[in-house]
Amino acid sequence: MQQGISATSIFEQDGLRITQDDEYRYLVTVDDAVLSTLSLQDTAKLCLPCMQAMMVALLFVAAPKRVLQLGLGAGDTVRFLRAAYPDSHITAVEYDANMVQLAQRYFSLPPADAHFTLMIDDAAHALSLQNGTFDLILLDIVMDMQQPEAYQQAQLFHDCARHMQAHTVLAINFIVSDTEVLAEFVAMLKQVFHSTIFCLPVAGYHNVILFVLNSCSQDIQLQALHTQAEELAQRFQFPLQQFVDDMKQLN
Repeated sequence: MQQGISATSIFEQDGLRITQDDEYRYLVTVDDAVLSTLSLQDTAKLCLPCMQAMMVALLFVAAPKRVLQLGLGAGDTVRFLRAAYPDSHITAVEYDANMVQLAQRYFSLPPADAHFTLMIDDAAHALSLQNGTFDLILLDIVMDMQQPEAYQQAQLFHDCARHMQAHTVLAINFIVSDTEVLAEFVAMLKQVFHSTIFCLPVAGYHNVILFVLNSCSQDIQLQALHTQAEELAQRFQFPLQQFVDDMKQLN
């Protein structure tokens, strides 16, 4: 999704700009890459294709009760999940305190309450503080528009694995520089998890969303996904069926 051509700047600091048109507010880089989008008419609406693609995870884990999000950004997925599953508890971790302030001031990030915990911390340390397991873990960490070094090390994923149970889904937003890097990353994940891993390329972006499923028959799940996707697509108003079709082509 691109910012509207009529968007005007309302804030700029440290290489980030916030712009707005009649329908949306955008968080963009100096290169005009859109990091976050807020619908001014429906703040819970999930607008960016990469974030919509991560929600394919909801086809594998219905109505997650405990969600861990590593990498908050401007809070798009928190707003979406809070509206979609109001009884769930979300723990969101963001390293950059300035990003949290922007999310709170400009992007309707909700205040912490009984269903939402916000931690300003790095992912590894935050994981060490968690108790129990989660139904859904979203890993979406980007630093200077690149993947952090932690993605190259198995330890982060071993830490995630300790908080996963049989039905848990781990969704990872991975920026692909070339296919060899992606293949190496998938190989590392398989060594850590020994689980089914699906790859979903996001059309028009350099992102691939990876889903680690602790207990899943790959053949059965892929055959059944499209019907579930149609039902959720009507509810959420984004193209889950197309994401499923794209995923089938690569898996």
